[in-house]
Amino acid sequence: MATTVFAVVFLSGIIMVMAFAFSEGSKEKKRPTVSAVSSAWMSDGPLVIIDGRDFGHESGRGGVYFAGEPAEVEYWSDTSINVRVPSGFEGGKYSITVENVAGTSDSIGFELAESLVLDGYMADTGARLEAYI
Repeated sequence: MATTVFAVVFLSGIIMVMAFAFSEGSKEKKRPTVSAVSSAWMSDGPLVIIDGRDFGHESGRGGVYFAGEPAEVEYWSDTSINVRVPSGFEGGKYSITVENVAGTSDSIGFELAESLVLDGYMADTGARLEAYI
């Protein structure tokens, strides 16, 4: 009986070790690498697109920072992140970093252009026209 209990416990331990070895938990985690940063002006403000690798598959396990201030994440994948610029940031040069469970990316410089809003109306339909440049 004792030999049987020992064998079951021993085999259970081996199964748990093997399951961990083939699970996500055993994969080497890497610091994120940012390869490019661009922006697009949307009707509700600037959207910043960050391309790179090793960001991780979940935004809840990391973040994006503009000069140390957290940005609101709209989309996150292992190779691309879309964020909103934190409130209070206007046109100018800023450092951006991406953080994941393995660490923080090197800082990358980014220049946020000031928006130019053109308001008007379409002559033929009278529809309001708004352009963000």
